[in-house]
Amino acid sequence: MNSHNAEIVPLHQALANSLAEHGLRAMFALIGDANLFLVDSYTRHNGGRFVGAILMAHGYAQATSTIAEATITHGPGRPLRRYASH
Repeated sequence: MNSHNAEIVPLHQALANSLAEHGLRAMFALIGDANLFLVDSYTRHNGGRFVGAILMAHGYAQATSTIAEATITHGPGRPLRRYASH
């Protein structure tokens, strides 16, 4: 706790909470060490659904008329972001 008695929330938990608060129901990802804690926080603490495929996010968003999150990791995941963002 800091001097103001406020709880310190890790960044990955705050981001996962915000995604859930904005109505995200499913997260798509190529999981790795760079996004592991985010995916864990989203599913464990927010009851979110994780689908291990980033290219499905676009189709999910269109089919459900909701937002979809596609998170990637560094290294081999970076080239795939081009396909998911079009």
